[in-house]
Amino acid sequence: MDKPALYILLNRKSKKAYIGQTDCFIQRISQHISKKDFWDEVLVFVASDDSINATEVQYLEAKAYDVANNAHKFDLSENSQIPRPHKISQLAEYNAQGFFGAVHDLAKIVGCNIFEDHTGVSKKINRRSNVSQDNKVPDLGESLKGSGVKLCLNGKGPYKKGRFVLEVIREYINNNPMTTLQILRDKFPKELLGNWDRWELIEPDIERAKALETTGHIRHFVNDKDILVTPKDRVRFVVSSQWDYKNLPNILSKIDNLGWKYEIIRKD
Repeated sequence: MDKPALYILLNRKSKKAYIGQTDCFIQRISQHISKKDFWDEVLVFVASDDSINATEVQYLEAKAYDVANNAHKFDLSENSQIPRPHKISQLAEYNAQGFFGAVHDLAKIVGCNIFEDHTGVSKKINRRSNVSQDNKVPDLGESLKGSGVKLCLNGKGPYKKGRFVLEVIREYINNNPMTTLQILRDKFPKELLGNWDRWELIEPDIERAKALETTGHIRHFVNDKDILVTPKDRVRFVVSSQWDYKNLPNILSKIDNLGWKYEIIRKD
C-alpha cells in the first residue's frame, strides 16, 4: 500500500463518496482518518506489478470522478475540487484506461455501483484494450512496423528496436545502483517478450546464449561490449534481441512508468 493508488472513500448508507489519488496510500489514509468522518469503507486500487505510476493515478482520479459524477449514484461533494485530467502520453493513457477497466469491474464485483449510470448499465468498455468505444487509442504497434523504425531514449540514439531495449536495460541499472539480478528480472520479466518468451529476456548464462548464436539462432546481444553487470550483486548477463512491433510496446509501457522519454523515428 505504499505505492501510487486510486481510492474511493464510501458510505453506502448515506450514498456519499470521495474519490482520490496518492503516490503513497498508507500516508494519505492516515490523513483522512483524522480529517474526514463521513466514510466507513474504502476501496483501494493499486498495481501489484508497479505498472501504474503517480502521474497515471492523477489521470485515473479525474477519469473515475467524471464517470461517477455522470452516473449520479453517489454524492461527491466531499471532493471540494473537481479533479482535472493531467496530460499524459498516448501509451500512458492506454495503460491507465486499461487499469480503469479493472477498477470499474472490481467495484461492481464488491457491490458498489458508483460507476453505473442512471439506467443501471455500465459504460460500454472495449475488453481488448479496456478503452471506451468512443475514445479508442490507436494501436501503438502500427507505428513500430517496418525495418526503418528506430527509437531514441531520453534524448539518446536513435537505436534499432532490439538495441533500443538493450539501452533501456543499461539505463535502468545505471540509474539504480542497488539493482540485483532478481530485481532486474522482476522489473523486466521474460513475459514482456510475448511469443519469444521461451528464451530469457535477462540471461545470466552467457555461454548458453553464445551457443545459440553459433547455431545461427540470434537471440541475445552477446558481444563483449553488450554484456552488462548488475550493480549490486555483480552478475554478468546478456539481453534478448528478439523485439518487433508486437512486443516492443511492452517495453515502451515500462519506460512510461519509469517517467522516461522515448521517441519513435520512422524512415519510410
